[in-house]
Amino acid sequence: MKGKLPEGWKVNAIDKIATVTSGGTPDRKEKAFWGNEIPWVTTSEIQFSTIYYTTEKITALGLKHSSAKLFPVNTILIAMYGQGKTRGKVAKLGIEAATNQACAAVILKSCYDVDFYLQFLMSQYNHIREMSNCGSQENLSAALVKSILVPIPPRTKENRGNFMHLG
Repeated sequence: MKGKLPEGWKVNAIDKIATVTSGGTPDRKEKAFWGNEIPWVTTSEIQFSTIYYTTEKITALGLKHSSAKLFPVNTILIAMYGQGKTRGKVAKLGIEAATNQACAAVILKSCYDVDFYLQFLMSQYNHIREMSNCGSQENLSAALVKSILVPIPPRTKENRGNFMHLG
């Protein structure tokens, strides 16, 4: 993270202000796991925007019998791997949805502003991509995503229960 922060702000790893996890993929051979119930996000749908629709959907049975998890509205997603320029892209869920294992899900603690951190992470796209492991395919991992440094404003009486308004 580059640049000077306002007085009183700190820098810390994102996992200090959020839970970071990932999803999973139900067995594709099991037809009962795939259907028209639960939106299921892949990295190709993470496009620096808010996600309201997904191409694929899974069933409640597919969710139950896989490592997929249902994430709430306002979860920030980071593509951990994917073809071309996909890795490092960021989006926000505008719907409840599950994700595959290539998506890191960042669920901020309630006192932090989702849109602020979404914009910040978008601005860090190139830096996040550079954090990737080297190997046959450069990927991010949950550990790397958890270590992303983010600015954290000071806690004041005004923003203890509700997070800041930056304007």
